[in-house]
Amino acid sequence: MTNKIFTAGNVVCILFVILAGSSKGNLENWSKKVYPNMSYIDIGGRNLTCRESNLCGNGGFVPFGFNGIIKGAAKCFYAYIGFDVIATTGEEVINPKQTIPISILLTLLTVSICYIGVSIVVSLMVPYYIFDMSAPLSEVFNYVGLEWVYYVVTTGAIISLATGLYASMFPMPRVVYSMSTDGLLFKFLSFLTPKLNTPLWASLLTGLLAGILVLLFDLNQLIDMMSIGTLIAYSLVSACCLSLRYNSNSNERSTKSSNNFISKFKAFLFGYSSEPLYRRLFLPSETKPSRATSHLANTLIFTIMIIILIIGIILNHADLQMAAPITFLIIFLLVLLVLSFILWRQPQDNTITTFKVPLVPFIPILSAFVNVYLVTSLTTATWIRFLVWFGIGIVIYFTYSIRYSKENNFGSHILCPCFHEPYIEDTEQIIDESIF
Repeated sequence: MTNKIFTAGNVVCILFVILAGSSKGNLENWSKKVYPNMSYIDIGGRNLTCRESNLCGNGGFVPFGFNGIIKGAAKCFYAYIGFDVIATTGEEVINPKQTIPISILLTLLTVSICYIGVSIVVSLMVPYYIFDMSAPLSEVFNYVGLEWVYYVVTTGAIISLATGLYASMFPMPRVVYSMSTDGLLFKFLSFLTPKLNTPLWASLLTGLLAGILVLLFDLNQLIDMMSIGTLIAYSLVSACCLSLRYNSNSNERSTKSSNNFISKFKAFLFGYSSEPLYRRLFLPSETKPSRATSHLANTLIFTIMIIILIIGIILNHADLQMAAPITFLIIFLLVLLVLSFILWRQPQDNTITTFKVPLVPFIPILSAFVNVYLVTSLTTATWIRFLVWFGIGIVIYFTYSIRYSKENNFGSHILCPCFHEPYIEDTEQIIDESIF
């Protein structure tokens, strides 16, 4: 109930900003011409020139070009991370396969409309270069003479902070609790209070960790960290969507392949099938997913994600004025199109009767492309911080999670199940039979 009240207040405040700001809108602010020595007074009252502030760009509707749009989109992704609260409540929802996707889509639509509406109104109220990066949104109304609106927007901002804090802290203890009960995190994090059945230590630990990060990093660094984590998660969701659509639900066992190395390697990459590989790629005879087609699809999905990553790096970091980057970009784009066509030719799982992503595999591939392109546009410092955080997770996984996971059937006394003899024997059998 508390969250509903805060969310309603937040939406009302956003609508108020849009309506109140519209009265001071001026379309000329979208076509301003700028020059290096042009002077102006920003929201903070400082007298600056375009050369000093470096905020004027080239003027017009898109002053910083397409790259500026992409960098802005990569940063504003933090506005879309709250809807994962819906996904974490799947165990408490009636008919989650249908209601959760609909709720997520409606939430994304509402957030997009609010975000775009505020951006349009504010950029029409004052020229874009007037903004002070450290000034809150409410200062814009002071600048245009709507002092009374300043206090309303400030109150709404406080409500928004409370809503954002609740939305961020609500799902995290649940995720930690679920991972702990599965054996992936330390057991004490799965402790529930007897009366309220809430994950006590998971809530305290995540709250303490969030507070420490706030003390160590500034706002822009935290936004970049949230953006990179969100974008990578969305990219993985796109890949998983593809994998599930081409997954086989049958229990058939593939025919055993020959013992020569080439056949085993071919089966390892594409799955074993008596059908020639070129026919499996372009003219598959099967109409329903099998183990072989599912394995082939997963190989294609993995290759597509690698190609998308390379294209994103080229677009963001290569000099596209030179012939070599353009040549490699065209080659990788053509490879991506061919692999997408081959994946489209593979049989899909049509047993899903609830919500399904349309136009598979093209929409998930497009989603992954946009996400990867945005994530590769983030700064090197953000990637370093992410890799440090990722490294800590890897250490925890290989020192604790892999031993105490519920999926580990060899016992926690085995330091690394991957090198345990029964595991190796099972893996060799899987490779021989092409069951992946």
